[in-house]
Amino acid sequence: MSSRTLSYIVYCFTIVVLAATPIFYLGQSVYPYTFPKILFFQMAVELVFFLWVALALSDARFRIPLTPLVKALMLFMGVLVVTAILGVDPSRSFWSTQERALGVTAFLHCAALFVVIASILRALPSRPLLYSSLASALVVVATQVAQLKVGNLLLEENAGLRPGSFFGNPSFLAGYVLFFIFFAVYALAVLYKKESPAHGRARGVKILCAILLLGVFTYSLFLTQTRGAMLGLIAGILVLLGFFAYKPPPLRFALLSSRALYAALLAVILVFGSVFWITRQNSLWQHVPGLSRFQNISLDDPTLYPRKVALTAAWQGFLERPLTGWGWENFNIVFNAHYDPKILEVNYGETRFDKPHNVYLELLVTGGLPLFLSYLALIGALVYESLKSNDRLLSAVALAASAAYLVQNFFLFDTLGAAMLFFTLLGIVDARYGPVSGSREADADAAKKRNPLGIFSARGRAWAAGASAAVAFLLLYVLNVRSMQAAHDEFMGFKNFINKRPSQAIESFKRAIAASTPYAWALKREYAIAVAEAHFYNPDLVSRDEAARAIAAMEEVTREHPLDAYNHYSLIDLYNQTSDVDPSYLDRAEQEGRIALQLSPNRQEVLFSLAKTKTLKHDGEAAIALLEEALALDPNVLDTQFYYGLLLYNNQRPEEGYAHMKKAIAMGRPWRTPYEPRVTANFFAEHGHLQEAVGLYETSLRMRDDPETKLKLAMAYYLTGDKPAAREQFRGVMKSLDITKLSAYQDFLPILRDLGLQ
Repeated sequence: MSSRTLSYIVYCFTIVVLAATPIFYLGQSVYPYTFPKILFFQMAVELVFFLWVALALSDARFRIPLTPLVKALMLFMGVLVVTAILGVDPSRSFWSTQERALGVTAFLHCAALFVVIASILRALPSRPLLYSSLASALVVVATQVAQLKVGNLLLEENAGLRPGSFFGNPSFLAGYVLFFIFFAVYALAVLYKKESPAHGRARGVKILCAILLLGVFTYSLFLTQTRGAMLGLIAGILVLLGFFAYKPPPLRFALLSSRALYAALLAVILVFGSVFWITRQNSLWQHVPGLSRFQNISLDDPTLYPRKVALTAAWQGFLERPLTGWGWENFNIVFNAHYDPKILEVNYGETRFDKPHNVYLELLVTGGLPLFLSYLALIGALVYESLKSNDRLLSAVALAASAAYLVQNFFLFDTLGAAMLFFTLLGIVDARYGPVSGSREADADAAKKRNPLGIFSARGRAWAAGASAAVAFLLLYVLNVRSMQAAHDEFMGFKNFINKRPSQAIESFKRAIAASTPYAWALKREYAIAVAEAHFYNPDLVSRDEAARAIAAMEEVTREHPLDAYNHYSLIDLYNQTSDVDPSYLDRAEQEGRIALQLSPNRQEVLFSLAKTKTLKHDGEAAIALLEEALALDPNVLDTQFYYGLLLYNNQRPEEGYAHMKKAIAMGRPWRTPYEPRVTANFFAEHGHLQEAVGLYETSLRMRDDPETKLKLAMAYYLTGDKPAAREQFRGVMKSLDITKLSAYQDFLPILRDLGLQ
């Protein structure tokens, strides 16, 4: 195989990486938009990178020189790896979680993609790469728009008013689309360069297409309604206009090369931004997608409070380990240690932060000052090479796109779509830095370096390519294919449990765990949680032995990742759910509770779970004391009030229990299952609050049609004196249920006779 043929193969695979990754997803997988996408990206990069290695060994034109950007990237990746190794959980640092999957390993793949792009674009044209990426992005945007009409276009889900297309999350999509807005600007500007053809219908069509692309991608960004990305777009536009105001682009028309034009546009953007911010609450902006989300933004917004806590925790974590950090992807440990109990006033979903939603604080807390400074060095090298590029338009657009990305990173963590395009941009900039292939100097230098040892003949190149491909296939199978298969098996495990097929579900989970992937610990945890819950609700369907094996798997997870409080307080719940299997589980639950509270001292969920443990041990006063601790942490948490009231009822303190449960209901605590209002109604009815019990039984029935609840409601109607409603309710029950076979039939009989139903 000639080096020319191999270079085209590498080039084609690079196109596949950039074009196929954004639209890749697996419906029958856990985290279908994220985990499979990253695994596919890694597989494709491994293949293209090792083929590039064979190419670079045989042809010096494709060896990447040690430019400032290459050196800065080597420094950043080196520091990232070292701080991950020195961190508190290196395994999680390198592989991350299934939900994120953007660990050190993924960033190493991004760096490998940079190397390939920076080398091949020195010798091959960039247009096919750009056009294929634009085509893929158009598919992504078209799917996003289609989801407004067909929400379950990709999966059985409701995409809502902020569809995320193949990225699932609209914020993840926004980071990807943001780059294409500036790529479209570059394509449009190239068509107006002085040296481009002056006439021709084809050129006019291209200009129209570039304008349409610019409009489509901008619309897509606003459709995501992602505030951080929109602020990034404004920052990128300001940088672009500022650059052109200082150094106008070499465009065909005098007006387009005028400093005054760009200075005026810069002023217009600044004035418009100021006016918008002052009038952002005006109803006019409600009709503009995205802008409406700025209307009620306030630092006092309670929904933003968890993010404030996360940012504060990140800073505190940095101060605790300023030199080495905690290791990439280990922010969850810092967040748990500095957990603020007020977060639970928002919802449970905000109590587990694995990212501080700010890339710069994440760099500081996970890698300390060395990682943060090395990142700044990388950005500095990007700016330096952009300014030194022979392509002034590329310099301007690269700086603008980078500014947009960097501003967005103040409000979000890095995601695959944005990271892949950022490293692609780095590669394009680096390829345009210094002498390029085709120049006399480059060709002469390449001639001297090609085959310096004389060992890479045609046969040698073939062997090098074959060996590289073999290594690539080995890596992509061991690290990625098995992980993708395991994710599918895990999905089938959940699906089989939902469809009441526990034996098939357990087999699916076991196949997933047996795959021996870097995510085996996560698979074990999900298997344990699913099995324990199934055993709790259907002990006849999941054997005690299987439940015990699930508990053992979760115990392995806590040993493998001992500093993650979530593992420990999840294990408390699993012990509680399977305490019939082994009574010693309740003692172990208390041990795990002590560990969890050491790792996350102010977390109410731990106290809730331990209160359940004490209840199972028939120690009601101890359970009440635990919930009193939770109340002291924050009395405004609705669940604390509700659970505390339930415990008081259970421990024969009905009036106190009634007061706390009423308070939780009055404060707006939502009912999570139909059993909650029914149980509450039972307590209320038993202790004389019949009218309120009627309303709660009716609420339970609206959530789930259940004969037992209907029977209780009929009784409540009768006891409140509403005999017509009671008669109607009893008639409805008797149509679907033979109440004569109920053990309590004799108690109902006088009531039925009084209602004329017997």
